[in-house]
Amino acid sequence: MKTRSPAVSALFGFVLALASCSSATSDWNRAVRENTIAGYHDFLAAHPQDQGATEAKVIILRRQDDESWTEAKHTATTAAYQDYLKQYAPESAISRSSA
Repeated sequence: MKTRSPAVSALFGFVLALASCSSATSDWNRAVRENTIAGYHDFLAAHPQDQGATEAKVIILRRQDDESWTEAKHTATTAAYQDYLKQYAPESAISRSSA
């Protein structure tokens, strides 16, 4: 049985790492292009340890907050605003009231 040389093994590892990086980059670009919560969730599912994972999580939380705030404003009832405040930190509501 013939074994691979260390150089071939190293090259193979490098190619795999490069392919993985390329995949994460293209998946990140797709998530940004789609700009949807689902797109960022897909990125996170495929690349939970990637450097973009933290940014994807922040974007998801902001988008969810924005959607909930929009719904509360659209409903425009005390109950809707209270539900929003129960879900999200008071800082979100405070920053929105000063905007």
